[in-house]
Amino acid sequence: AFTLRLARHLAKIFFDQTKKDVFKNPKAILKLYKEAERVKNILSANVDTMAQIEGLMDEVDFKAKVTREEFENMCKDLFEGIKNVLDRAVKSAEVNYDELGSIILAGASTRIPRVQDELLKASGKKELGKNLNTDEAAALGAVYQAAYQSKGYKVKKFYIKDMTIYPLAVDFEKSASEGEQQQSKSIVRRVLFDRFNLYPQRKVMTFSRHTNDFGFNINYGDLSFLNDEYVRFGIYNDFFLKTSLII
Repeated sequence: AFTLRLARHLAKIFFDQTKKDVFKNPKAILKLYKEAERVKNILSANVDTMAQIEGLMDEVDFKAKVTREEFENMCKDLFEGIKNVLDRAVKSAEVNYDELGSIILAGASTRIPRVQDELLKASGKKELGKNLNTDEAAALGAVYQAAYQSKGYKVKKFYIKDMTIYPLAVDFEKSASEGEQQQSKSIVRRVLFDRFNLYPQRKVMTFSRHTNDFGFNINYGDLSFLNDEYVRFGIYNDFFLKTSLII
């Protein structure tokens, strides 16, 4: 989401300079997104940097200065939402902040100084765990878990619960029994996995009234527990959708 905000900012600067809309050119969008990611990473260690793209669109080069202050201002609402995200994570784990030994950074965006500041403020900790490579943390955790499950290695005990973060439901068309008059079609939804369902887990659904081939869709279930932070963090971001379709 931070990268997307920065990409939109750079696109606006380019439009002001050239009156050319980057979002009308798929290749230009990808170039801009790549440069926005690079600039974001540099701003994690520097107070300013230059965004430069050769031949961004219609053979026109792009160059603009971006400061960390500008970046933090354009993402102000995202930073302010970090506390709510952390609160939900702690609540979902059924613990409180006093029970947390440390908060270990994982994921490249946690390198952003303002993100670290917000995590410290929200958790009340004096320092954050920076002993892991934030890009490799997920892979390292998988290896550590594999070693824990294996009898050939002896590692410190820790416990992980694999579960579905979002509820999953099956939607299918209701089938009328023989002899019934054809009525308007209706869609039936059955929840397959509730939120926080542990897995692996086997679920069986029986469609006894269907005698011919039929189709069904597997969708997310009730997402009313999601709030505005998820939307602001880019799940339904137009730029994100455009970029995903291009990729």
